[in-house]
Amino acid sequence: VTKPGADAAVMRVKNSGTFIAISTDCNGRYCYLDPYLGGLQALAESARNVIATGAIPIGITNCLNFGNPERPESFWPFVEAVRGMGDGCRAYKIPVTGGNVSFYNESPEGPIFPTPVIGMVGKITGEKRIIRQGFVEGSSIYILGSTNETELGGSALQKLIVGTEPLGKPPIVDMEAELKAADAIWKANEAGIIDSCHDISDGGLAVALAECCIWGDIGASVELPDNRDSIRFLFSESQGRYLIGIKEDKADYFKQIVKDNAISAVLLGEVSGKRLCVRNTDIDIGIAELKHIYNSAISELMKGEM
Repeated sequence: VTKPGADAAVMRVKNSGTFIAISTDCNGRYCYLDPYLGGLQALAESARNVIATGAIPIGITNCLNFGNPERPESFWPFVEAVRGMGDGCRAYKIPVTGGNVSFYNESPEGPIFPTPVIGMVGKITGEKRIIRQGFVEGSSIYILGSTNETELGGSALQKLIVGTEPLGKPPIVDMEAELKAADAIWKANEAGIIDSCHDISDGGLAVALAECCIWGDIGASVELPDNRDSIRFLFSESQGRYLIGIKEDKADYFKQIVKDNAISAVLLGEVSGKRLCVRNTDIDIGIAELKHIYNSAISELMKGEM
């Protein structure tokens, strides 16, 4: 129903009205900086990915990849990542159904980044409850969840600019805020007021905006909040956030849900045209060009041109 490449793949359970959303996630840069937060973040992001499709998380599997456990400096990240993963599962009240552990992942240069990959499964009841990730013309665009402009440690922007091992602190994962945002999405989806929804993760808001335009084959005009550093706001990787398209005539209903759940939601703009334009910045790019960059990334990387 929804192919891989979106937040999660969605599959139909034959002869039923049930659909299954499936995602896998892990950010080794975060785990390198703080394995507990990295394990918790992998769980939380995988949950957000299935939630963004309209699903309720029901269980996980895992593939835990680490260095030599006979060395304390390699075994400690394993212990901490598992602790973070466990705390996330308890917050969502979901089980670990299975998984595997791979140790001794090293080279002469040292161990790999700690990589606790999470595979999450979610359940959707009824095809009408499946949420698309691409923008829909006429939608009002909101960012659900709070943005901390200082949360750039281990980020894609940092990797692009600095080009060294991850630096600083990874973003905080607030499970209470994660659950509030999830509940708001489920309520809004039940009311039928969501046109699109996408988890904000690697690359922050800037990448999420581009992806929603690409998947929807449509442009967007947005304006960042006043008194915010545009680069930091666009590329912060603060957790617990979604980019949501709300039916234009249902904005008041959505705002009430957000208020009832005591979370932040900021109106960014609207979906229209064939260009992504972020006012008061240099971002003004056609969707055709965005698609070319997105679809040619792997081939360009293999040629050493990125």
